[in-house]
Amino acid sequence: PLAPALARSEAAVDPVLREILLEAVEAAMSAGAGYADARAELLLRQSVRTREDHVQGVSESASEGVGVRAFVDGSWGFAATPDMTTDGVVRAARIAAEVAKANAAVERSGVRLAPVDAYGDVTWTAPHEIDPFSVSVEEKANLLLELNQVAMRREGVRFVSSGLSCYRTDKTLATSEGTVAAQRFMRVGPY
Repeated sequence: PLAPALARSEAAVDPVLREILLEAVEAAMSAGAGYADARAELLLRQSVRTREDHVQGVSESASEGVGVRAFVDGSWGFAATPDMTTDGVVRAARIAAEVAKANAAVERSGVRLAPVDAYGDVTWTAPHEIDPFSVSVEEKANLLLELNQVAMRREGVRFVSSGLSCYRTDKTLATSEGTVAAQRFMRVGPY
């Protein structure tokens, strides 16, 4: 599910991911949950570091996984997996339901969930002008090197370093009550 998320700049409910999450929800419900949700997260990270007139390093990474919550007899259970296949998330869902059952067995006073509305498929993207992952590493490095040159022209400055870290997080949530929500938010941290 990683490749489609890289190509777009707005949040979207990916149809393949949607089906995988709904399979997890169904597995938790079939294992005895009265309510279940499955949440996928994809985190992209990119960092560019410079010193005076050269780039010291560039790093990029991505991580993804799914967490499943199951509510059984007034108690919660949770399981997570980096295995984004149907088999992987179904396995996590069954574990979440088993953990909830174990918690319910020792819980003195169970929790009661408030009713909520279903919202169908919905999306939200953090307001932004430019997706930092649409800007090339070369452009980012050049901007940092220009800033370094300005700083080096100041009297008394003998060295300067600068950097930029970019993060983009995509989260998709599917609930047993009928909501599938996708959100995207970004952060840029200059240093």
